[in-house]
Amino acid sequence: MLEEGKLIVKFYIDLTRQMASLDNSNEKMPLAEFFQRFVSEETLGISNTKYNYSKFCQMIDTSKNLKPDDGEMASYGSDDGTYIVRFIIQKIENEDKAFCCIYKVKFFSNESQELKKDYLTGVLSRGAFIHECEEDLINKVGNNYLIVIDLDNFKDANDTFGHTIGDEYLKNIAGRISEIGGENHLVGRYGGDEFVMYVRNIDEEKLYTLIDELLSIEFKYSEKSRTAQLKISCSLGIAKVNDNEVDFAKIFERADHALYKSKHLGRNVASFSSGEVVRRKNDNIKKKFSIKNEFYFNKHQRNSKLFRKELAQKRYSNIIIALSTIVALVFVITFIGSYYSRRFTKNSRNEAQSIMSDISDQICSNISYNINNWISQLLVAEKLISTIEQNSETYDELLDQYLKVLESQINFSKIGLLLESGDLFFSGAEEYNVSSSELAKYVIVDNKSFIGTIYMNYVGEMIVFAVPYGNNMGFRSSGSLEYRSISGVVGMISVKDFSALLSSSAFNGTSFFTLVKSDGTTITTNGSVEISGLTENNNLYNALEKYIGNEETDKTILNIKNLKTDVFDMTIDGIDYISYYSPTSVGDWYLFITVPSNVILNDIISVFNSTERIIYVLLVSVSIIIILLTTLLNTQKSKTQLLVYLDPVTNDINFDRFKVDANTLITASDKDTYSLVYINIKHFKYLTEQIGSEKSDQIVKSIFDIIENQLKPNELVSHVFADRYIVLLKEFDDEVIKERLINLSNSIKTSIDTNGIIEINVTQGVYKINSKSTTINAAADRAHVAQLAVKDVYGSDGINFFDETWLKNDAEIVDIEQRQDVALKENQLHVFYQLKRNIFKDNWCGSEALIRWIDPIKGMISPGKFIPLFEKNGFVIKLDLFVFENVCKNISRMIDDGITPLRVSVNVSRSHLMHKNFLDEYFKLMEKYNVPPKYIEFELTESLVMENSEILVEIINQIHKFGCTCSIDDFGSGYSSLNMLKEFDFDVIKLDQVFFRGSNGFDDKAKKIVHSVIELCHTLNKTIVAEGVENKEIVNYLKKEKCAIIQGYYFSKPVSYEDYMTQVKKQSEEEKNKINDK
Repeated sequence: MLEEGKLIVKFYIDLTRQMASLDNSNEKMPLAEFFQRFVSEETLGISNTKYNYSKFCQMIDTSKNLKPDDGEMASYGSDDGTYIVRFIIQKIENEDKAFCCIYKVKFFSNESQELKKDYLTGVLSRGAFIHECEEDLINKVGNNYLIVIDLDNFKDANDTFGHTIGDEYLKNIAGRISEIGGENHLVGRYGGDEFVMYVRNIDEEKLYTLIDELLSIEFKYSEKSRTAQLKISCSLGIAKVNDNEVDFAKIFERADHALYKSKHLGRNVASFSSGEVVRRKNDNIKKKFSIKNEFYFNKHQRNSKLFRKELAQKRYSNIIIALSTIVALVFVITFIGSYYSRRFTKNSRNEAQSIMSDISDQICSNISYNINNWISQLLVAEKLISTIEQNSETYDELLDQYLKVLESQINFSKIGLLLESGDLFFSGAEEYNVSSSELAKYVIVDNKSFIGTIYMNYVGEMIVFAVPYGNNMGFRSSGSLEYRSISGVVGMISVKDFSALLSSSAFNGTSFFTLVKSDGTTITTNGSVEISGLTENNNLYNALEKYIGNEETDKTILNIKNLKTDVFDMTIDGIDYISYYSPTSVGDWYLFITVPSNVILNDIISVFNSTERIIYVLLVSVSIIIILLTTLLNTQKSKTQLLVYLDPVTNDINFDRFKVDANTLITASDKDTYSLVYINIKHFKYLTEQIGSEKSDQIVKSIFDIIENQLKPNELVSHVFADRYIVLLKEFDDEVIKERLINLSNSIKTSIDTNGIIEINVTQGVYKINSKSTTINAAADRAHVAQLAVKDVYGSDGINFFDETWLKNDAEIVDIEQRQDVALKENQLHVFYQLKRNIFKDNWCGSEALIRWIDPIKGMISPGKFIPLFEKNGFVIKLDLFVFENVCKNISRMIDDGITPLRVSVNVSRSHLMHKNFLDEYFKLMEKYNVPPKYIEFELTESLVMENSEILVEIINQIHKFGCTCSIDDFGSGYSSLNMLKEFDFDVIKLDQVFFRGSNGFDDKAKKIVHSVIELCHTLNKTIVAEGVENKEIVNYLKKEKCAIIQGYYFSKPVSYEDYMTQVKKQSEEEKNKINDK
């Protein structure tokens, strides 16, 4: 017996430091060295795999995003198919570390290496199963699948009841799997509790029935002497065998990955390698979902407040209320006027407070800006002074000159040096000792910058700025041996000059500004009229106790200590004042703004009183007309808006109204206030298919209610479509947003119970709106991009923030555009052919030329990635001509070799229509390679025809005139298909695959439409081709409907020219032999 899953090595990774070790110790080494010494192909004793250092680093990077105790698996099969190397990486809880186990799993290549039957279960042994599969792959027919079956909770059987009982379960389960597989399918034991089934030539319906039977396997066991009960079920990983695929190892690798996904989804699940997830039918259909109701009551606000308010005003303003209002207006107008006057006064005061707040913000911002500028200037001065050569004999002279120059050029009254002795040294050898001051403590002792005040004899109070001197230098004065170390560079500004920053023209220049420390010490004041009562004793708190009392003063001191803002009234010398205070960004400094009350209120009230009488007169006469007109207009408008702005599922605002209300809120807010969140419920489409649209709409509404219930005032949510929502949050901090979205996700998951149909998982993309000019559409698109970029991990949520760099540089697009010309020159672009089958003549009757990009490093690049990009940047014109020239070359080569070619259809991109005579280049290529026109068919897409109908008639005429045929591709994908049949003379109609792959499958409705289209085309004498046909059921239907030509994977996938030529040559020879036999 060969070893199964042998552990080769186990090692630990430090994800932060990018180091690795064989044990979880401190003896670590860089990843590159560790790879070479312990885990390279050579050191592991493996060969012919695609595993290398790049793949190793990629696995390490992937593990960084794992949650604690989550795992990631990667497998690499050897080229000779004898074994796979499997890596399993798991994140360690509470540490930024992971560990990795590397296993080598061998395959048995023939029956001689292992017994035909498994000794315990009686099914095929692993080696025999692989051998049988490899034989079958060579001669496979129809759709084949490999299913890897793993027993859930089987380890518990051995641990709880012992291996004897475990072996009995294995026998019973193997027998049940064999019974389900029947004689047509292969069943084997792959090792331990893992079985495999090779399903041969099965249609889709029977496959899903078989999967459901496997998922229904369930064994329970308990003993009276034990409280434990064992429940064993199956998890499945399924891989479809591709056409011409004969490498069992690669098929198994895909199925094994799919099995790992099933285990991650919660067991008793089947996962296809293509991504589809299947659960038991009784889980999918028979169970009912439930919704907990605790989240839907006691809402503190309605999401559609702005919209509902608008509608309510219009809905209730009817004729009866209007007439009643007019009668009542005469009696209550005096009361309304009086109330409005008081309310107006109050609002005016609030407005004044808002203005004072704005002024405070502006002044504080100005102070911060100037202080930062002064500090920057000091840093420049410090660097300039450090350039003086320390050992120069004239150091003190140069220093004196530098200080004088700096004082003349920098915005300081004085610039000097703070010496280690505590002396301030200025130009002209002027010195002051400040060793006992806060300045000396901050700079000399603590080596920190300082901003504050200092009193200097003969100079007065000064605002001081100081930065530590970073070069550990000093100097000796002329004629002195004493070495004087420099501790900092100091700049000084007079209090008077600094007070110039405290100014504003608001309130007619009557504002008085006081800048104080947190202990109340007055730093400076400014104002056109000084309020002497506030400047007494050089301490504002002492003055406030006199004018507003101890209690209000204590409140003010407490607010200042807690960095809060507030406003209070006071009277000084018989004059009423309003005073507003707020913190600055400088140390413990606070700014007080004091304005006479009459300046704020009297002008406003006098204007109001003068217009009040006029308003009373006009209000009575005009209100009658306004109420009647607005009642009639708003009634009609509210009905219209209900249709336009309400979402039919949530009965709340739709996305169109959301954009209006969101724009209103954002416009009225400060910058950097709002963020937009795009929410998606994963796998919701699958849930809808299982429970129906009516019940899924209930879930959509319930999720909407949960989101709405968690909104704060001035926040919005809207249902976009299906399972998508858009939310406007009044948050800008990343951590706060994450916390709220995690809570929201948890609320949704705990409130919606799908009874196992799917696991509710929420992905959320966030765009922080940093500019009011950004439209809601643009912000929503960016939030959606962020949501799409959430890593698609099964069974997990995700939150992702939009990266602004995405707007400038999409790495994939840039990479493709940079390599497009190189790909063309270096023959990375290849022309493939998809054959068309005439099901009545049973022969190949044509083909379609398709482009494939095979990158030497990245492998096959999907046309869906580069074709749309090439259509945008114009490169598709070169690409189309490249394809066409290759088609002409290959047809010419076939003719020269005596092979009868098939007609090839080539796509014409819409970009060509910008050039009037673009077909001339095509016709010249046909003449260059002597290609008869009958072998060329030009394909025009339905969307191209719809957009360019005016010039299409001439193009089709040119094609026919040259002798080629013309087809309409994707017929039925748009909305003007029938009209096109009337307007344009197409030879061939290609029925779009959408008819065969709709959300309801190829149902009766689709069949009726296809029947009508085929009948219409026959009536118009048009050739019809069915595209995208992949199963026999559709082929039989099309044959019954007399649709002769079919293009699709059922008969042929796109193949290289060599494979295409082989098929055409074979058919050409067979036709010649038939002619010769006659």
